[in-house]
Amino acid sequence: SCWIRDDGQGLFFSSSRAGATGTTNIFFNEATGGGAFNDNKTEEVVQVNAADAATEDPWLSADQNTMFFASDRSGTFELYMSTR
Repeated sequence: SCWIRDDGQGLFFSSSRAGATGTTNIFFNEATGGGAFNDNKTEEVVQVNAADAATEDPWLSADQNTMFFASDRSGTFELYMSTR
């Protein structure tokens, strides 16, 4: 699943990309000047978390300071919250 920032210029998504830890992780991709997301350039995609578990379904608060996500790090999928 994915979540697009309110300004349309940032995309958070879960993926099992090669080289990542865990089964799935959350990544971020900033839109290019034309408003498109380019997944072909790995330097433009940033891994947000590094867990030895599935981490999925990112959602960011309106002030962009709180992220909610699902993870099975406890053995079953539960909802988690992270703030900055």
